[in-house]
Amino acid sequence: MAGTTAQAATPVVPAAAPTPARVLARLVAFCADTSLVVMTFIVLLGVFYRYALGDPLFWIEEVSRYVFAYIVFLGAALSTHRRGHMAVDVLVKKLPHRVEGGWHVAIDIIVATVLLFVLVKGWQFTLLSQILISPALHIPQSFFFFCVPLGAALMLLFMVLDPLDRPGRRGDGFIALVVAAIVFLLAGAGKTPPANVTSLGALAAAFILQIVGGVPIAFGMLSSALLFVLLKGGIPLTMLPQFLGGGVDSFPLLAVPFFILAGALMETGGISMRLVNLAKDLVGWVRGGLGMVVVVSEYLFSGISGSTTADVSAIGSLMIPAMVKAGYKPELAVSIVSAASSMGILVPPCIAMIILGVLTGLSVGALFVGGFLPAAVIALMIMSYIYIQARRTGLPAEPRPTPRHVLLVFGRATIPIMMPVIIFGAILGGVATPTEASAVAVLYAFLVGVLVYKEIKLRDVPKILTGTVVTTGMVMFIIAAATVLAWNLTRENAPAVLAQWILTHASQPWLFLLLSNVVFIVLGAVLEGVPLMIILIPLLMPALKQLGIDPLHYGIVTIMAIGIAVFLPPIGVCLYVAISIGKTSVGPTTRVFLPFLAVLILGLFVITYVPWFTLILPQLVYGR
Repeated sequence: MAGTTAQAATPVVPAAAPTPARVLARLVAFCADTSLVVMTFIVLLGVFYRYALGDPLFWIEEVSRYVFAYIVFLGAALSTHRRGHMAVDVLVKKLPHRVEGGWHVAIDIIVATVLLFVLVKGWQFTLLSQILISPALHIPQSFFFFCVPLGAALMLLFMVLDPLDRPGRRGDGFIALVVAAIVFLLAGAGKTPPANVTSLGALAAAFILQIVGGVPIAFGMLSSALLFVLLKGGIPLTMLPQFLGGGVDSFPLLAVPFFILAGALMETGGISMRLVNLAKDLVGWVRGGLGMVVVVSEYLFSGISGSTTADVSAIGSLMIPAMVKAGYKPELAVSIVSAASSMGILVPPCIAMIILGVLTGLSVGALFVGGFLPAAVIALMIMSYIYIQARRTGLPAEPRPTPRHVLLVFGRATIPIMMPVIIFGAILGGVATPTEASAVAVLYAFLVGVLVYKEIKLRDVPKILTGTVVTTGMVMFIIAAATVLAWNLTRENAPAVLAQWILTHASQPWLFLLLSNVVFIVLGAVLEGVPLMIILIPLLMPALKQLGIDPLHYGIVTIMAIGIAVFLPPIGVCLYVAISIGKTSVGPTTRVFLPFLAVLILGLFVITYVPWFTLILPQLVYGR
């Protein structure tokens, strides 16, 4: 599957066989799942004490950040076990079968080399950090930074143990580890050589070549940064674990696993189905209405899940079969789901908005509010195109429901609708931060699924928790790796150079916005939105003030560009998720999706050059 998360290797050992890799995976999953439950409880406890008892617990934030760091690196290890780290494997899949096996070993050597450096230097930095004392708990910071070498050690273990379950490839992991050890020793056991000027072009070339060659994005970033530091000289390699750990040491980022978990509970617990039924009654009776149901459902659903991948999976699984059964071509059904999910990134809560707020200091609440109206504008544009196409091709409409039936369905959807109301009410009312509100969303989705709809069984919970941990580990490990790469760029004064180049070649705000959209759409399809934001946003923000562009408006525009990028053929990650659900082929689906892509780009230009859509609601709510 090009440009998407690598799928777990086909099991060749019976599922019940207690192989070393599986035993280790179960142990790691248990620890990570337990940590996720503990972190949720701690954050909810903090909300209760502060709001109900008026007694804020000073240690809540620090403890939850520590637990979160371990969840990230344990999840990254599980993602290694499942071969789930994001990679662009378009070219790798086209290699001859014999060559492909050797190519994967070469990729594993790069990954193992990076992990060996992280393990050794991470342990050294952990020992050094014992002299640093945490402000709240007054314990050594080594307790926090130990998660870095621990995660690296587990990933290396999985790289060695997993091939043992694959006949013909049993020695691949051992070969990768041995070669990595040799490279480590040849590099002077991590001792940097005398200073030697190296251009940023070499760093960029190394990164691009690795990404095109199928190296997982996170490890491509880390290996490029590591190579640059080794060649540059004069930089202690302990910066690698320092910035890896520091990249996830942020309380607002805890909202990422919480919203992912809430979305998974919502899908399993029957909440998403009830929202889809409501959308079907609202617009399903219009010509092409079933396609419009997808757009409305996405607008409702995305306001809870916060994840584009979750949106595609949930809405696609529900609506693609229904549309095909109603007479829609599978390629059209996949295209509608893809376009709607692309728009859905603007509907809060959005993980990209949380990360953007952390990067820039912008109010996450203002970003949330600012996304509603632009999302509505693009949703209407998509629905208008669906209606025009339905008139031309005779797409069917659902039977018009009776008012009584509408009221009945609306009543059934009241509880799911209350979920975003609670989330945004808590944020806008000052009761909870976005992170705390996301934890409340988890609790609400769990109680509704277990006690009200009774569709979540206790046996489902471990699978939901582990899925959340793996996704969190994959996403946050990319963020941590991007932090290391961004530090290298910043140290080489890249922000000033890039800002000067942009101001020289795009001295007008409209041209700056145009170039930004092109860059984020094209590069976002390759790198994924989160690492691209971490690398580029700090570089571009200084130019906004000089050009008179509102940072909040620019942030929303950037997020929409990223939403388009993840569906951009031929390597958009989420497009392949939708294609896999719809069981269609890439070529025919791409041809059908191109007009929808044109509508999305047109919508992007509308919200880009009409900032009123973004700024009016934050002005009304926050007075900014």
